[in-house]
Amino acid sequence: DTTNVFPAITYCAVANGIDNITDGSDVKVFPNPAMQKVNISITDVSAYAKIQLIDAVGRLVEEKPLTTNMNTIERNNLTGGVYFVKLLRKDGQALVKKVVFE
Repeated sequence: DTTNVFPAITYCAVANGIDNITDGSDVKVFPNPAMQKVNISITDVSAYAKIQLIDAVGRLVEEKPLTTNMNTIERNNLTGGVYFVKLLRKDGQALVKKVVFE
């Protein structure tokens, strides 16, 4: 019986605070995987307020305002692994993209 699977999935999405995610078609994150820096290209930068880099356990590593269509996040002293680029929109929604630093 698969009817019990769907409520659990819905519950997890809300519990993780990711229920307001946009489709992300206007944002490109590259290269991925990356060595030293990640570029974030945004078609409509006026819709976004800031960008955050979050590590795999949810800690905020870097945050900066978005002012141009092309943004860069430097690796600096971060260890290799999985990180998340979170773009906060002015309408309250968020877009999250996974990135890997080698």
